[in-house]
Amino acid sequence: GDTCASRKDFMISVTVLGEAAKKHVITRAGARPGDLIYVTGTLGDSAAGFELVRSAECGVRSKKPECRKLIEKHLNPVPRVGEGRKLALSGLASAMIDVSDGLSSDLGHLCEQSGVGAEVFAGRIPLSKELRSAKDLKRPPLEYAQSGGEDYELLFTSPVELEREIMSLRIRATVIGAITRKKGMRMVTEKGDIHPLFPGGYDHFRSGRRG
Repeated sequence: GDTCASRKDFMISVTVLGEAAKKHVITRAGARPGDLIYVTGTLGDSAAGFELVRSAECGVRSKKPECRKLIEKHLNPVPRVGEGRKLALSGLASAMIDVSDGLSSDLGHLCEQSGVGAEVFAGRIPLSKELRSAKDLKRPPLEYAQSGGEDYELLFTSPVELEREIMSLRIRATVIGAITRKKGMRMVTEKGDIHPLFPGGYDHFRSGRRG
């Protein structure tokens, strides 16, 4: 839902409603153990852009190419409508959610609704060259991808045997992990170490501003 709060500022909230054919609706509740986890595009750019907009070194009028591209990702996000329609019409995705609150939080929502767990491989999370190369950021690139939010990419799952069919849709999607029977989320580092992955994205009910 669209949950907003402000201590002093005036706010206008607009909600758009629509309809969809029931057979084409992909919910958060269909993921099954063994399904692969995919994400479209790259993650973390918007959160990095948000930080750069507020920084003294860059700011919204920065002339640094990597800063400009990350800021643009934050100010003018492009929702993956075309990709979503392809997945809905194909019937290949078992569950789906958009990455609006951050990978760790939104994957957590999907796992909770599906009653499953997840294992994510850190080295497979897609990061843009701008995020990797930006020198004015306060945190490592992976942290923005893991808990940044507002990328509006699609996070979806699909049975492993349908991987070739998913690729045939010609959408830019990367396999980042797999759904597990064991509940809870885990991150596998590039060295092979396994750590718990806790939801760390945007929380609508947490006081204060993000960043």
